[in-house]
Amino acid sequence: MWTAMTGQFDGREILRLERMSAEELIATLPNSSPVVVLRALTEIRLNGDAKKLLQLLASPRIDASWRGYANDAGVDGRDHKYADKLRGL
Repeated sequence: MWTAMTGQFDGREILRLERMSAEELIATLPNSSPVVVLRALTEIRLNGDAKKLLQLLASPRIDASWRGYANDAGVDGRDHKYADKLRGL
């Protein structure tokens, strides 16, 4: 069972991220703001689902979405660190 690491999602949302397939997330995540996509990817990374994370990062829709996070409201230093980690994968 996954735990919330970024403070973005409640327990129900974390469970949904855990249970959804990469394909389902590719279809739905880009409807969220870029910082939410970044934090969702970070939750997946921090909860150790490398396979799902790599599938998501291979999607041009997901890649384009999270990279615009810096222009969103509420972005803080943690988000920049999350993005640096994703860029390093």
